[in-house]
Amino acid sequence: MLITGFTIGFFTAGRMARMRIDKHRNMMQNISLEKQFIAEKIDLSKSQEAEVFPILDSMLTLQKAIRQEHHNEMKNKRKIMFESIRPHLTPDQLKNLRQFTRKQRPPQPPVH
Repeated sequence: MLITGFTIGFFTAGRMARMRIDKHRNMMQNISLEKQFIAEKIDLSKSQEAEVFPILDSMLTLQKAIRQEHHNEMKNKRKIMFESIRPHLTPDQLKNLRQFTRKQRPPQPPVH
């Protein structure tokens, strides 16, 4: 019983953590959600929202562009890394590398 409870708790905690990460990722990809999150966290009044939202719009748009640029740069660097090690691998290792790099990842929401 104890082992079953531990196992269920372990997987439930992992799933809950994944849900929090996904929620945060989705919020960061949607400027209006992130803006609303910030407004709620710092408890902006309606008059403050009118003054602060234009600032948030411009800065959050910039941050989103930086995140996308960073993501693309990391993707390119990773591709270069695998291309650089490819000549040093055996045929079996090349097969493993192809499988590793082709693994399907969960679809990510489109970045706007």
